[in-house]
This record gives sequence, C-alpha cells and structure tokens, in this order.
Amino acid sequence: MTLSLLELLLGAAATLLLWTLVRSPSPIAILARGLARIVRERAYRTPLLLVLGVLAFDLVQCTFDDRLTALLGYDCTGWIHAAEGDVASAVQKLAWLPAIYVFAFFYVVMFPVITAAPLIYFAATERLRAYRALLFGVIVNYAVCLPFYFFFPVKEMWAGNPAHVSLLLDRLSPAIMEAYRATSALDNCFPSFHTSLALTSALIVRRTCPRAFARAIGASAVIIVASTLYLGIHWALDVAAGTALAVLAARAMLKGACGTPRPTHHHRRDTAQGE
Repeated sequence: MTLSLLELLLGAAATLLLWTLVRSPSPIAILARGLARIVRERAYRTPLLLVLGVLAFDLVQCTFDDRLTALLGYDCTGWIHAAEGDVASAVQKLAWLPAIYVFAFFYVVMFPVITAAPLIYFAATERLRAYRALLFGVIVNYAVCLPFYFFFPVKEMWAGNPAHVSLLLDRLSPAIMEAYRATSALDNCFPSFHTSLALTSALIVRRTCPRAFARAIGASAVIIVASTLYLGIHWALDVAAGTALAVLAARAMLKGACGTPRPTHHHRRDTAQGE
C-alpha cells in the first residue's frame, strides 16, 4: 500500500468518525448529500474551485521557490533563530516513538480533514454562509502567507537549527516529508500555514457546528499546532504569527456567517438572524 493511499484511507475513516458527532444526518448521508450539492449547485461549486485554484498555484510556487530564494540572495532563518533561540527545540526532549506517530497522524492526515469534514457537512445541511466562510478563510490565509513565503524565506526549524532539532518524521519514514515537499517548500515557514488554517477552521466551526463536532475539530487543531513544534518543522514565532492570522481571518469570515447559529443535534439551516 502506497503512502498516499494510506493517508487517503486514514483521512476518510477520520472524517466519517467526526461526522458521527453531529448525530443527524448520518455520516453516509452527509457524504452523499454534501458531494452531490457541491457538484450540482454553482453556489457551492464556485468557491471550492477557487480554493482548488489556490492549491494548484501553491504547487507551482513550491516548484520555483528555490530559484526565487536564490534570486533574492538572502535568508531570514537566522533572524528567527536569533529572536527566539532554542525555545521551541525544548519540546523534542520528550521525543517518544508512540508520540511521534500520533503527532505525525495529526500533522499529515488530520490537517486536511478538519477543513474538508466541516465543508462537506455544511454543504450537506445547506449552510452556505458557513461553507463560504471556511473556503474564503483558506484563501485569506494563503493570500496573507504568500508574500512572506516569497520575500521572507525562513527554513523549517530542523533545517535552520540542526544542532538542536531533528525532523522526527524521518524516524517513521523519510518518504513522508519527501511527499509533503511538493506542497510545502523548505523555506515557506513563516507564518505557519498549518497553524493558521487549522485554527481558522476550528474557530469557524466553533461558531457554526454542533458542540461535540466543534470540540473534536478544536482539539485536533490544537494537536496539529503542537505537532508543528514537536516534529521540528516550525519555529515558535511561526506558530505565533499563524495564530494571530487565524484569529483575524476567522473573525473576518465569521462576519459573513454570523447569521448561522450553532445547530443542535437537530438540523438547522442558515437563517438571517444574528447570534
């Protein structure tokens, strides 16, 4: 079984498990209704296509990132290291193989799941404003991060501080990060996109989804943020900047979705009244 197929199967299982927390409709109904609505209805399809376009652009950007950094002729990693020292590296003193597996699972598998699962749920339950808020949250996060990735190159912590930090994913398999590198250049580190998008999703879901589902997404987001430090990928300043971006992005997106009340276990559609 290839690594990509394993990631896909684990992600699908995690998504179905998360959907059991909304009680109604059933996970299979959420999947069928959500995907059908996204395919059939332009209001749902168009913003998703915009996000897919952003992801395609990211692939192109990562392909040419090394050349751009070479043209710039500077690297900001030293500034970040000088500003925070070896604070973030302290968490690796607790390196333990079972913990590495857990954090790797959340970093690799759960990161896309905590955005995809709410999106399909919103589509299945006709919560268009919340659906758009989450998708445009992805776009806003990437739009803010991109200039930093272009003009403020910061290497991942394991590469910028090799004397004190190691890439713990390599203890499981070097193939994991090799596969991930296509969508995340080595010096696209500040701010942490994993942090900003995970927390943006959690904050939007907290206001628009059933409580148990929102708590599970929130807990997953927190573990994803912790994983970026534990695995040796992001600096503490990357995470701090990503957190600030998430708060601002979620607040902006929720202004458009504030008429979407938190549903109970019974299905509620978007309404025009504010919370």
